[in-house]
Amino acid sequence: TKCAVTTALRIHNCNEIKEQMENLKKLKSIAKESFICAKSYLSNKSIEESRTLFRIRTNMIEVKANMKGLYKKDLTCIGCKEKGLEEDQTHVMNCAAYEDLRKDLDFKEDRDLVTYFQNVMKRREKISQSEKSRQK
Repeated sequence: TKCAVTTALRIHNCNEIKEQMENLKKLKSIAKESFICAKSYLSNKSIEESRTLFRIRTNMIEVKANMKGLYKKDLTCIGCKEKGLEEDQTHVMNCAAYEDLRKDLDFKEDRDLVTYFQNVMKRREKISQSEKSRQK
């Protein structure tokens, strides 16, 4: 029947996607998830929140380690500036420079996670702008 064919095609497509994701470093962590149904965060939140949460899940938040092509010379955290600490999502989640932003947030909740990363990005932008103005 048409329904059986459609279901078989979806399952086959999901399996192909998972195989491709296994070879991609940033997507390995979500490759085992089911893709048959849309994720709840795609329908329950604003477009901006959904995009941010998708970026978090796929390790595409705009931190230096995720954008190595842009930051070839220096991957040091812009917030704490501690030498040797690469600015990746894991570091940003625990960075001392953003400790006040984590107060009263539960990272098991999507909304809190999105709020935290949006606030971190705003603070990073302010830090970058102040450094640029000092260099002039």
